[in-house]
Amino acid sequence: MKTPGDCKQKILKKNLLVLHHLFSLYSFCTVFSMRRDFCAITSEILRQ
Repeated sequence: MKTPGDCKQKILKKNLLVLHHLFSLYSFCTVFSMRRDFCAITSEILRQ
């Protein structure tokens, strides 16, 4: 039988994973936005 603690830990782990992905994405975007040519590359891709 599962205890309520097991469920809580599962939910916490899932939330931490989501937060980790969001943070990774945020870091990635921040690094890219620091680069001046990112906007140019993006507009080129969107134009195609």
